[in-house]
Amino acid sequence: MVELQGHKQAEAAASKAESELREIVDALPALAWTSSPDGAATFGNRHWSEYFGLSVEKIHGWDWTRTVHPDDAEPFIGKWRASLATCEPLEGEARFRRADGQYRWFLIRGLPRRDEQGKILNWYGVGTDIEDRKRAEEAARRRESELHELIEAIPAVTWSAGPGGSRTFISKNWTELTGLSPENALGFGWLTAVHPEDAERHLSRWQEAIEVGVPFEGEVRVRHADGEYRWVLARAVPLRDETGKIVKWYGTGIDIEDQKRAEQKLRDSEFYLAEAQSLTQTGSWAWNMEADIRYWSEECYRVLGFDSRDGLPSFDAFFQRIHTDDQAAFAELIDKAIREKSAWEADYRIVHPDGKVRDIRAIGHPILSRTRDLIEFVGTVMDITERKLAEQERERLRKLEAELAHANRLATIGQLTASIAHELKQPLTAVVMNGRATLRWLTRAIPEIDEAKRCVELAIAEAYRANSIMDGLRDLTRKNAIRKQAFDLNEAILGVTALTDSEALKNGITVRMQLASHLPRVEGDIVQLQQVMLNLIVNAIQAMSNLRDGVRELHISTDSIQEGACVRVLDSGPGLSPENLGRLFEPFYTTKPDGMGMGLSICRSIIEAHGGRLSATGHASGGALFQFTIPIGNALKSERQAAEERCG
Repeated sequence: MVELQGHKQAEAAASKAESELREIVDALPALAWTSSPDGAATFGNRHWSEYFGLSVEKIHGWDWTRTVHPDDAEPFIGKWRASLATCEPLEGEARFRRADGQYRWFLIRGLPRRDEQGKILNWYGVGTDIEDRKRAEEAARRRESELHELIEAIPAVTWSAGPGGSRTFISKNWTELTGLSPENALGFGWLTAVHPEDAERHLSRWQEAIEVGVPFEGEVRVRHADGEYRWVLARAVPLRDETGKIVKWYGTGIDIEDQKRAEQKLRDSEFYLAEAQSLTQTGSWAWNMEADIRYWSEECYRVLGFDSRDGLPSFDAFFQRIHTDDQAAFAELIDKAIREKSAWEADYRIVHPDGKVRDIRAIGHPILSRTRDLIEFVGTVMDITERKLAEQERERLRKLEAELAHANRLATIGQLTASIAHELKQPLTAVVMNGRATLRWLTRAIPEIDEAKRCVELAIAEAYRANSIMDGLRDLTRKNAIRKQAFDLNEAILGVTALTDSEALKNGITVRMQLASHLPRVEGDIVQLQQVMLNLIVNAIQAMSNLRDGVRELHISTDSIQEGACVRVLDSGPGLSPENLGRLFEPFYTTKPDGMGMGLSICRSIIEAHGGRLSATGHASGGALFQFTIPIGNALKSERQAAEERCG
C-alpha cells in the first residue's frame, strides 16, 4: 500500500505538471505545435486551434497545409520537407489563413527532439504572428522606394558623403549633368568633372567645412555632357548622432548656369541703364504712398540734388526741395493723380543745396493691384534746364525771325509801293500834262481843235500804258505768273517741316512722316507750294495746341497717283464741324478769333493755279485731313512716257 500510494502520488504530480505545462503552452502568445518525425502534426495549442478553427482531431496530420497561402505553399512546405529530410532546424515565413478567411504572416520555427541515440522522436515548433512587422517592412520599402524616386526626380544632383567628405552615394542626375556614371563619382572621383581653375579652391573650402563641421555652400563650374562647363551651386549639411558627432554629410548640386547668365545680363542691363540715365540726365524712382519712397536710381539722386550715401530721402524732404512757387501746383497734381489713379506729368523747379535752381520734368505711372487698388507710382525725372534755356533761346530767335520777316514784308511792301508809284507816275504825269495842254488849246481865242485832239489822244495812250502796268501787277497772282520748274516734292516738304519742328516740339506734338519713295517730280512754283504746306502745318499745330488731353500727332504723307502726286496732312485735333466744312475755303471766313480768313482761300487759289485740287474732310479717328494733288507738267509727262516706252 505504501508503494502504491507513492506511485499514485507520482502520477498525480506528473498529471499536475502536464496540466500546468499545457496551461503555459496554451497561454503562449504564439502558435505552439508538435509533429511526428515524418512531419504530420500531432498537437496544437489553444491559439493554434482558435486561429485555424480546427478541431483537435483535424490538428493531426497534414490538413494544416491547406491554410497556407497559395503563393507561399510550395516554397514553405518545400522548406519544411527539406528540414525533415536533413533534420536541420526549420525557419520560414508564410501567410496562413485564419478561421475568418484573412491571411496573416507568421514566422515558423521548428526544432527536432532526439533520444539518446540521436533518433528524432518528434518536432517542437512555434509560429509567431509577424503581420505588423511585415506591414511595417512593406511600408518602409514603399517609403524607401518613394524616397529613391523623389531623390531621382529632384532637378538637382543629390549625394551623401562620409564624415571625411568622401562621396558614398550620388544620384543618377549626375550622369545627366556630366555624362559620367555615378560609380565614377564616388569617393573624390567627382573632382574629374570640375573646371581646373575651380577644383583646388572648391576642394579647399569643402575640406574646411568638414574640419569645422559647418554647412557648406559654394559655386563651381562642372563639365557638362556636351563638353561645356556650366555653373553649379553646391550645398551640404552634416548629420550628427546623439553625441553631436558627424556621421554623414548630405548635399545637392543645382545647375545655375541660366541664373548666372541672367545675372550677368541684368548687370549689363543695369550698367547700360545707368549710362543711359547719366547721358540723358534721367533718373527713375518708385514711390509708395504708405511706405514712402522705395527706390531712387543713382541719376535720380544727382538730378534732384541728394546724396545717395545718406540713403533714401523721405517724400517730405524731396517736396521741400521743390521751388516754393511750384509746390502748390505740384501737390495739387499729385493729389489728383492719387484720387484718379492716373498717370501724370509735371514741370517744376528744384533748388539744390548750393542754391542752384534746375528745371525738372517728372513723369509718374500708377501700379494697380488686381482689384484696381493703387499700390504705388513709378516714373522718371529729367533735368531739362538746358532744354528750357534752348527753348527760350529758340523762342527769342523765332520772335526775332518773325520781327525780321515782318520788317522784310514791310520793306517789300514799301518797295512794291515805290515801284508801283514809279511805274504809274510817268503815264499819269503825261496824262495830266496832255490834259492841261488840251485845255490851253481849247481856251484860245480861236481853239486849236487838232492840237487839242492830238493831246487827248496822247493822254489816252498814257492811260492805256498805266492800265497795262496794273494788269502786269495783277498777273503776279494769276496762273500765268507762276514760275514753273521741276522739283522733288518730298524735299520741298522736308524743308517746310524743318522750319516747323520747334513749334511742334513746343506744343508737345509728334510729327510722323510717310513720304513715298518713288514720288514723281512735279512742275510748279516751289515757293508757293511750300507756302501752302506751311499754312496747312501751322493750322494743324494751332488746332492741337489747345487740346487738354489725348495724343498730339501730326501725320504728313505723300503718294504717287496717276495724274502726279498727292499730299496729305492729318492732325489729331478737335476736327471739323459740318457747318464749318462747307465754308473753309471762302475768302474772309475763319474759325480763329484773330484770323483773317484768307489763308485757306489763297492756298486753294495756288493749288488750282497749278492745275490741282485742295480739299478737307473730317477723319474717322478724329482730327482733320487736308489733302491736295499736283499734276505732272507736260514736259515731265513726255519724259515719263518715253521712259515707260523704253522699258516696255
